[in-house]
Amino acid sequence: MLTRRWTWRQGNHTLTLPETTAIEFNVDGLPPVTRPEVEAACVEVEELIQRFCGGTTRVNYLAEDTPSMSLAP
Repeated sequence: MLTRRWTWRQGNHTLTLPETTAIEFNVDGLPPVTRPEVEAACVEVEELIQRFCGGTTRVNYLAEDTPSMSLAP
């Protein structure tokens, strides 16, 4: 399973600061990782965000049958 992290190193447009109000986490599952394993990782990310940041979360899955999503609130 792959997770993209440390996006702040890629430039100012992904910099995370104390006043940041929205963050996108990508969790990628490449074979042989299964969709249930990806979903479990997403649940863990949600739990950690809620526990340590007090944030709210929304999960969307991109797949062949759902190739796009909206990031709008």
